Amino acid sequence: MITKLALKKSLLLILSLASFIFTEAQLVADFRATPTSGCSPLLVRFSDKSTGNPTSWRWDLGNGTISFLRNPSVTYFNPGKYSIKLIVKTANNEDSVVKAEYIEVLDKPVVQF
Repeated sequence: MITKLALKKSLLLILSLASFIFTEAQLVADFRATPTSGCSPLLVRFSDKSTGNPTSWRWDLGNGTISFLRNPSVTYFNPGKYSIKLIVKTANNEDSVVKAEYIEVLDKPVVQF
């Protein structure tokens, strides 16, 4: 015979498991780039490192380029420091990260003899 206490414990366990299964993972935007500095023209590959299973991405790559790819690449032609912004979304959440002056593009070297 099942006691009321055993039934209550079983119900709490079932509710806890259901809550665990259906809870959406915390969405946190993050990325890396390779390389982050070099001489112009500089080809940079960005890698999404976000957690929480994002379903869409919006990158502002700092040089006027906007990308909706998960892992975009871009070439920087003008020397300077570029800030990068990534916005990630799921059906219910959104998060963003900005890395200020994350990419540094240097002048082309000048050869002198």
